[in-house]
Amino acid sequence: MKEKLQPIWKKAQVVWKNYGYYISLVCLLSLFGLAAWLYRTGNHDADAVYAASAAQPVLAQETAAVSPAPTAEPEPSWRKPVQGELTAAYSPDELQWNETLSQWRTHGGVDFSADTGSVVMAAADGVISAAYKDDLMGYTVEITHSGGWVSRYACLGTLEMADPGETVKQGATIGSVGTSALAEAADGPHLHFELLKDGRPQAPEFTD
Repeated sequence: MKEKLQPIWKKAQVVWKNYGYYISLVCLLSLFGLAAWLYRTGNHDADAVYAASAAQPVLAQETAAVSPAPTAEPEPSWRKPVQGELTAAYSPDELQWNETLSQWRTHGGVDFSADTGSVVMAAADGVISAAYKDDLMGYTVEITHSGGWVSRYACLGTLEMADPGETVKQGATIGSVGTSALAEAADGPHLHFELLKDGRPQAPEFTD
């Protein structure tokens, strides 16, 4: 038996001597390939994914702050600006006869007849925004109120009681009745009062 295997052994030695390096390299690569295949077909990938996800910090969801709905500014309540008799109504569409100018004209405010020097009061809380002399309506004071409102007081006797930029309360004295409106001179002493909302004339409605 030994004699039969001896030639085979010699051939194996020759083969190993000539090709042993390559045989070893092939075996080593085969072992690496087998190990890689076993690794891929096992549960290692799932474990790695789980570990990676567990390592990530949990980020809290950010909820955008809900801004409160804007509240509309309260509409001013209007107080009669002078104690007197209503002599000319608000008439933006229908013509009224103007005795002074001898013509039919619209009337963008209301007129109150009162004695010269009668106190003229702020119709609502606000800020005196202007005090000037108008060519037709004479001494005029304007008060800016909340909500885009402006009240206008014309045909005053003086501007000395109005200080532009001053904050006034409803009922505060801002002027006196006069005869300074050249366009309404024939009407005698009176207050010409107008209300504007965002620059447009409005019909005055008074609480008293």
